[in-house]
Amino acid sequence: MTNMEDCHYASVLGVDMVGFIFAKTSPRYIGAEEALKLSRALPPLPLRVGVFVDEDIERVSEVARRVGLGAVQLHGREEPEYCEKLALKLPCVHLIKAFRVNDERQPDDFIPYNGVADAFLLDTFKSGTSGGTGLTFDWSLLRKFALQKPFFLAGGLAPGNIEKALVQTAPFAVDVNSGVEREPGIKDPQLLAKFMAEVQRWNQRNRGTTSSFS
Repeated sequence: MTNMEDCHYASVLGVDMVGFIFAKTSPRYIGAEEALKLSRALPPLPLRVGVFVDEDIERVSEVARRVGLGAVQLHGREEPEYCEKLALKLPCVHLIKAFRVNDERQPDDFIPYNGVADAFLLDTFKSGTSGGTGLTFDWSLLRKFALQKPFFLAGGLAPGNIEKALVQTAPFAVDVNSGVEREPGIKDPQLLAKFMAEVQRWNQRNRGTTSSFS
C-alpha cells in the first residue's frame, strides 16, 4: 500500500493484511514515516506487513517497531541465520520467508527455514527480480514441496484466476498486487472488490480457510 485511499478501501473490503514495501528498488516503495501515517489511520485490523529485500537486520527491526508491523516478509536471499537473528529481535512479529518458484526449486530448500519462519510465501521466479513479476508459476510444483509451514500464494493473481488458484493450491493466504492495480502502487477499486469477493466466496465454501493480503 502506498496511499490512504487504497488502505481505507482495502480495510472496508475486509482484507486481513496490508503490505508496505520498504525495498527502494520497487516501484511500490514507501518510506517508514509515510507508512506510519497510513498505519495510524487504519483500525487495529488488518495486520500490517513490511516487505524487505536483503535489508540490514537493525533497519528491519527499527522500521517494524516504528510502523507497528505485525509481520515482516523477507523477499531476498536471507539465510536461516539471518531469519533467526531477526526473530530474536522481533519476538512478537511474524516472519514470512519468500521463495521464488520454478522447476529448479527443491523441497530441501525450505527445510532450513522450518525452525525460523512462521510461514512461507511462494512467488514466481524471474531472473533479475525479487518479486512483483505479475506472472503466475506452475502451481502443480507445490505438490512436491511437502511444506511444513503455512504458505502464502503470490505471483500474477487477479480476479480472473484467483478461484482456480485457490482450488488447486488451498493456500493459507493469497498475496495480490499488480493484478488489482491501475498502475504500480495504485489499486483499482473494482478489481480489488472483485478479487475480494472471489476470496470471500471461497472462504464461505471452505469455512474461512484463506486470508487475503494486499
